[in-house]
Amino acid sequence: SFTAPPQEKVIIPTNPTLLIVRLALFAHSVPKIKK
Repeated sequence: SFTAPPQEKVIIPTNPTLLIVRLALFAHSVPKIKK
């Protein structure tokens, strides 16, 4: 159910800032995928 490329699934940043950025980008891209 996760539509990101395989490398995105594997790469989990240990830097909290990068993690927040990824979550923000993911949350922002969800409406585009859903609609």
